[in-house]
Amino acid sequence: MSSDWYLMTSSNLGGFEEGNFMGDRGGFKELIDSFRGKAIDIYGDKPTNTPAHVRAIVQNVTADTPANADQRQLLCEIGNLQCGQYIKFDNKWWLVVSLVDNNMVYEKAVVWYCNYRLKFRFPGGTAVNEYPIVLNNATQYNTGVEFGKMLDIGSTQRLIFVPYSADTIKVDHDYRFLIDRNIANPTAYKVTQVDTEQYDFDGHGVVRWTITEDQLRDKDDVANMVADNTTSTVAADDETGGGWLDASSV
Repeated sequence: MSSDWYLMTSSNLGGFEEGNFMGDRGGFKELIDSFRGKAIDIYGDKPTNTPAHVRAIVQNVTADTPANADQRQLLCEIGNLQCGQYIKFDNKWWLVVSLVDNNMVYEKAVVWYCNYRLKFRFPGGTAVNEYPIVLNNATQYNTGVEFGKMLDIGSTQRLIFVPYSADTIKVDHDYRFLIDRNIANPTAYKVTQVDTEQYDFDGHGVVRWTITEDQLRDKDDVANMVADNTTSTVAADDETGGGWLDASSV
């Protein structure tokens, strides 16, 4: 019959599959313990946590495009990785941003390079925290400035990726940060969107904050790059004048 070509007429199942599978697992363990493997530190959702020390294979080290140069793939023994973890190796911070899954031999995760160290206080807290973050430019093909009647306001947008935790979930709309390499005259930003769902995997994951350029305040701690969040502001843009006013004075 014409359908005979796709019917199975033989099988590779011979009763030794479990042994072969365990051999694959053992081979992977030997591989990560060899020169091909690398020691990595897993910090969980805070850079101040005590790290777990494991070995992994780091892939995509020699990326051929700039877009992939700050991404890596980690292969680990099953049970070590999950989305939203800080990973440190080669003296660099990385963030697990993918759903972690396995092929029953090893598990695999995608990590992004943390390209900025953000200083801020969590809402309701007094301590200054420093978090490695993934910071991306979200301003598309414009001047980065909105021109008003009396005041030109920057419209630059950024995306921040941080681990989901009981602390980071507290940050909401209008929370402010100072972000700049020019620490003498830094740029202020405020949160305009909070995405807690897209990178949520079984209660673990990543929070994405969309931030938009804001005005510096007198109370901003420029010397330590910590933004003021003790007062709210409103924009005044009418015929009599423009600027930023303390909400308590309105």
